[in-house]
Amino acid sequence: MSLPRSVLITGARGFAGRHLLAALESRGVSVVRGPEPGRDVDVTDPASILATLERTQPEAIVHLAARTYLPAVLADPRASFAVNVCGTLHVLDAAARTTPRARVLVVSSSTVYGSPRQDTLLTETSATDPTHPYALQKLLAEALATRAREHGQRVLIVRPFNHVGAGMQPSISLAHFARQIAQIERGLAPPTLLAGNLAAVRDFLHVEDVVDAYIRLLAFDGAEHCFNIASGVGHSIGALLKRLLRMATVPIEVGLDPSRLRSDDPPFLVGDAQRLKAATGWTPTRPIESALADILAEARRWASA
Repeated sequence: MSLPRSVLITGARGFAGRHLLAALESRGVSVVRGPEPGRDVDVTDPASILATLERTQPEAIVHLAARTYLPAVLADPRASFAVNVCGTLHVLDAAARTTPRARVLVVSSSTVYGSPRQDTLLTETSATDPTHPYALQKLLAEALATRAREHGQRVLIVRPFNHVGAGMQPSISLAHFARQIAQIERGLAPPTLLAGNLAAVRDFLHVEDVVDAYIRLLAFDGAEHCFNIASGVGHSIGALLKRLLRMATVPIEVGLDPSRLRSDDPPFLVGDAQRLKAATGWTPTRPIESALADILAEARRWASA
């Protein structure tokens, strides 16, 4: 099956959304963002989504719009529920009414697996056990996607593990570290970088590899409907911080920031993407060092601005 000729991306101004938009346009796909050029669709507004889909009639939808930063979700769970759960419902319902044959990718999260008791690779059949509101909201969004699929819509659920690269939210771990490094290099901060839990092991992917998985799934029309996007390789946060520090131009010490410690932080969260590989041939190809270099280069531009 070939790529769709037109795709609506919700959350096109977000981290992954911007990379996906560029990748699709480079392949000649017409990308729709919202009710007018340069404006993203508001997934909390059902009328806006309905009008956008009626006017543009995309062949596929990638639903990326979400509130993902956990402290912000915890600070305002109602607002995040409106986006993460109700927004998914609005997108699926509008698609059912206007473009019922459109392929819809509902982007969930590896956080739905919660805090596994064993250091084993997680598959799509592993138990889900959300431990905070964001993970629970994503699991509810998956339930809505499953319901839509049962009613005949061409819906896929994807569970990306940690993806990193240029454009990350600056408050998230690696980008947060990079900004501190950039400030220290310019003499704008003391030579001690503050961090939270460095022992946690995560499955880190270059954002461009995750985007490649989304694009391959837009051309997939098989029986499976839920896919991990993962490398199968775990890296501790501390190990990646050491790699960033090796790229720094000045010596930097590391200190503890208690405010960034979380009691529900899973010690190990690494995925198995064999189902995705079998269905599409996808495999991650970009080294994590490339993503780290991109993150640090962006932080240095920010610090020098």
